[in-house]
Parts: sequence; C-alpha cells; structure tokens
Amino acid sequence: MPVICPSCGERNLDGADECTHCGAALTHIDLPSADAAQSATMLRPLSSLGLTQPITIEPHQPLEKAVRLMAQQHLDLLNVVNDGRLVGVLSVRDIMTRVGVDYLAKLGEPVASFMTADPVTLPPDAPIPFAINKMDVGGYRHIPVVEDQRLLGLVTAHDLLRQFVSKGNR
Repeated sequence: MPVICPSCGERNLDGADECTHCGAALTHIDLPSADAAQSATMLRPLSSLGLTQPITIEPHQPLEKAVRLMAQQHLDLLNVVNDGRLVGVLSVRDIMTRVGVDYLAKLGEPVASFMTADPVTLPPDAPIPFAINKMDVGGYRHIPVVEDQRLLGLVTAHDLLRQFVSKGNR
C-alpha cells in the first residue's frame, strides 16, 4: 500500500523514509503495528524454540571425519567441543576458504586447524530479535546457544524464519 506524503501528496512506497518528490520525512507515517502474536514472538527467548542437541566433533578429530559427517547428515556446520565445552565451529565456508582445493593433502589434519575458534554465541535467554540482528550483522546462518561454555543447541536462520511464517506464530 503506498504512503501519501502529507507535504506534497506524492505516492511513495510503503516503508520509505522520505518522499521521493519533496524529501519530506515519512518515518512517522503508517508505522507498522504488530499484532499480539507477533509481539509475543518478538519477546520469546531462544530457549523457546525447542533447541535440539546439535551434532558435534572434537577438535583433534581428522578433517576427513568432519567432512564425512557433514555430508552424511546434510549439515552446513559442526560444533567443535572439547570436554563438553564449545571451542569452535566448522562450517562449509571454513572448508571452502581454509582447506581449499588441495583438500586431499589436508584430510588427516585435525579439525582445530580449520575451524572458527571462539565463535559468536548467544545465551538461551537471548530474545529472538537479538538473534536475528546478530545473524544479519555478522552474516551468520547459525549461532550456537551456550550457557557457561556448554553447548545447549544451535539456532539457524531456518529456525528463526519458521517462527514468522508458521501459522499462528505459535
């Protein structure tokens, strides 16, 4: 639905910050309002998403084992844990950029050589919008959910998107 500029009457795209004709501010017009279900979803913590325990690998395991596990389980990311504590993540992006085309020579090397150490994590009580923002700003598709360095689960962009497109917003 177009937004009509109160200064000049020009039709503008919904969500425009200023009028394309006269430059008048439109940020105060037709502000979106959230219904009760949307508001409730926005206040929910990540723990309400029903986090499942993700598949993990230890840092000393060979890259070949990680790649095989990722392929068999159709994973884009493995959480790397040592004594139950998250120490890194190994993503398809890590494999492409850090292993590269001479991967055959590196298959016996430990996962720790290629993982992203100390990844960005969130606590289970972080609100859903905070996770969305963190993923957007960082360019992440996954964020581990951690409490006291213990891996509780993994939030994916798919998990978050599902909250907004599912019927009833749960």
